[in-house]
Amino acid sequence: MIHILGNGDLSKEFISFSDFNSDEIKVYSKEEFTSKKFKNYISKQDKLFIPIADPIIRKKVFGYIMSLGIIPSTFIHPSVIVGKRSKIGIGCIIQPNTIISNDVIIGDSVFINMNSNIAHDVTVLDHSSIMVNANIGGHCEIGESVFIGTGVSLLPKIKITSDVKIGIGAVVLNNLNKQGTYLGNPAKIFFKK
Repeated sequence: MIHILGNGDLSKEFISFSDFNSDEIKVYSKEEFTSKKFKNYISKQDKLFIPIADPIIRKKVFGYIMSLGIIPSTFIHPSVIVGKRSKIGIGCIIQPNTIISNDVIIGDSVFINMNSNIAHDVTVLDHSSIMVNANIGGHCEIGESVFIGTGVSLLPKIKITSDVKIGIGAVVLNNLNKQGTYLGNPAKIFFKK
């Protein structure tokens, strides 16, 4: 059985890109997977995925599932290219046509949407989300629970602190050392956390 936590649009997209048999898929709303009975629905041979875009929510769900003794599965679409010596953590979802170069470290519970490119020697820490058509240059360091919006570009050697959101189409030319939301070209902080 395939268990999908979250019933939003990203879950629908994830299911459409997978090759799962629709008879084997069970999608849960927040109310369903936080019920006391939920653990009884999962067996050891089942797979569980968390296709939730918001890093903060996904981090909470991941922690809750792990506290139940359930380890989320990692899904890497067959069209994804993963370079040599790259490591991908547990509970990750990597959508179609993504390229992950050599010597990349992807933490646990990271979501990478389709057509994204991650250059060599990049580190992406736990629970971060990288949306459609993002381009991350070599030697970048992305903190925990970072949201990188659609079409965002990071120059090489950029460091992003944890709990940062980068809006659609932003171009990151400098390190992002303060928590908050960054927008524009070049990316500037608009909302401090």
